[in-house]
Amino acid sequence: MYLVYVSESLVNRIRTSDSALEFVFDKPRQFTSTIKGKYTITRILLPLTGDYAGSATDPSAAVFVANDKGFITGPLRNPIGRPLLLQLQGLLLRNTR
Repeated sequence: MYLVYVSESLVNRIRTSDSALEFVFDKPRQFTSTIKGKYTITRILLPLTGDYAGSATDPSAAVFVANDKGFITGPLRNPIGRPLLLQLQGLLLRNTR
C-alpha cells in the first residue's frame, strides 16, 4: 500500500493529466488485499502514465480502488504492475485499430 491521501483532486488530476483506465462495476464486488483484507469496491482506477504508473526502473504501480463513499486512501501497490499495465495497454490499442 502507498501512503498517499487520495482526494478527488488527485483522482481528477490522474484522469485529466495522465492516461488511466477506470473500471466501474454495475454492482459492488468483493476484493481482497493482503493489507486490507476483504472489502467491497465499486471502481478501480489504473494509472497508465504519470507518477503512479511505475517506470522502467521501478515496476511498482498503484491501483486506486473506490467503494460507494469514494476512493479509499492508501492506494494498493502492485510490485510488478508496470509490465502488466503495458500488456493491457497493448491489448487495448491493438483492438481499437
